[in-house]
Amino acid sequence: MKKIITLIALFVFIPALPLSAAEGKSKPPFVIIYNNDTTNIINCPTWYNVGKDYSFTEEKIRANVDETADCGGVDVLMMASGMGWEPWWKSTALPMQQHTAWRTKRTGKPPTPFQTFVLQGGDLIDTVTDEARKKKQTVFVTYRMNDGHHAFGAARIKDPVERATAMAITQFYDENPQFLIGDVPAGTHEPSNHRYSMEFIHPQVREYRLQFIKELAQKDVDGIELDFMRFWFYFHPERSTSKQRADIMTQLVKEVRAALDAHAKPGQRRYLCVRIPAYLEMMDAIGIDPVRLAKEAGVDMFNISGHYHSDMQNEAAKIKKMLPENVAVYTELHYVNARQNRKIPFAREPDGSVTLFYDARDIPADAKTLWVLRRTSDQALITSAHMAYARGVDGLSFFNFQYYRGTRYPGDVYGTPHEPPYHLFKKLRDKEFVAGENQYYFLGYLNTPLVKSRPFHQLFKPGVTQTMLLDMAPPTGGWHKDGRLRIQSMESLKGSQWSVSFNGVKLEQTDDVSEPYPNPYDTGVGAPDNYKAFILPAALVKDGENKIAVTMKKGGAVRLFYLDIALPAGE
Repeated sequence: MKKIITLIALFVFIPALPLSAAEGKSKPPFVIIYNNDTTNIINCPTWYNVGKDYSFTEEKIRANVDETADCGGVDVLMMASGMGWEPWWKSTALPMQQHTAWRTKRTGKPPTPFQTFVLQGGDLIDTVTDEARKKKQTVFVTYRMNDGHHAFGAARIKDPVERATAMAITQFYDENPQFLIGDVPAGTHEPSNHRYSMEFIHPQVREYRLQFIKELAQKDVDGIELDFMRFWFYFHPERSTSKQRADIMTQLVKEVRAALDAHAKPGQRRYLCVRIPAYLEMMDAIGIDPVRLAKEAGVDMFNISGHYHSDMQNEAAKIKKMLPENVAVYTELHYVNARQNRKIPFAREPDGSVTLFYDARDIPADAKTLWVLRRTSDQALITSAHMAYARGVDGLSFFNFQYYRGTRYPGDVYGTPHEPPYHLFKKLRDKEFVAGENQYYFLGYLNTPLVKSRPFHQLFKPGVTQTMLLDMAPPTGGWHKDGRLRIQSMESLKGSQWSVSFNGVKLEQTDDVSEPYPNPYDTGVGAPDNYKAFILPAALVKDGENKIAVTMKKGGAVRLFYLDIALPAGE
């Protein structure tokens, strides 16, 4: 009898083994996430932001929330809290009055529109959540972990005062140069940016971030996203080990999870999301271990990001398979699906358009070097959604979508302004709809950070073959109609000769290089001489990775910019 009592006592008093942070939770129910960068509110021309009015006001914020809430189909609105350096809310960690007093003394500059809004009693997060609640929207705040926009300017600014306070930098940044990453070996990071980013190996840098995130955790939000893609510089590669980096980032995220839970209402589920690279080869350098983040740090949602591009070679499906079943994974889509530096005139034409030069011989001597951004068309978005669902991904997230409109700065996002395709959200959440549509697969030139395996980064010369893989899933009923494969360069391909093989079979060339589906966007489309096209028999295409080998047979050295495949659905 004593033995039985002893066994019962042991059973009662031995604590249960701790569950992983991912266990015991249902999968987040969201399908469509809309990530709003906030700065578009004054950067992009809209019906609520016209003329030369650069003010940042409550009325504009509410109108900005309403336009995506009213279109339908969006489950979660994520609003950026700023650039992560200064709080665009009522903060006690860094009161705006204190911050702007230091900034004005340091630089002589007046407050920015965002700072003025807070100085006048405004609070970005409170305003967004209040309006989102009226629209019955789930609302997250997204926090940029190491935004480096200032680095773009800092690399070119000689004056130390201007450089130190470029783009919303704070006193902490200005007075602690010992925490900067500094120079790294060639090829490790993008050299113009990394040296001005703060290194997370220093606890002071992490604590600076956490003080703001912990304030945001006390706001009336349904979740927080930690944006590790704005930007991806966190460690000097020679001052930390792989394990140190992963330990540091996992612990940091655990602290955010704890803060979210500590300020939850009774019975409330608050979600933790991370925006991380879409490529596994990037993760070690920035300390991201998705499995540990899910199991140890309690991350509910993974936003799988190509940084600035819709990319059909992203690894969201592969990452999904690594994670617990109750963790949700999202493929991120953008307004751009190919991006390349070009020389173009800076000034707009009288009608608002911009002249693009697709032949090097036509470029004027005074042309500026800017980015050519090929827009992501409706058909490209539909097929990207189909591919995500076909490979088991839980949903889609959208980033920088407002920039289909362009901005007020001709050299920033140029081209004919268009309204974002908000009308698609209801359709893109419908797996049956996207699976039944005409399919449009694409590969674009992308300046993806720290990734060596992107297409078209090598020059083509006569006799050179470049091979790329493209995952393709059939539409409803399979592929039955032949399609067309095109290659595009930003240079003229007139007079050059090319050969393309698809899964080992040489394709027949065709003179038809026209756009296969409606595409209202003029930027990056080029002229007929920029293309070569080939007939793609439907019988050659397989469900899974398809091998495409492109060979230049004759011509001068060029770089390809884009490859697309159009395959009609139906019998």
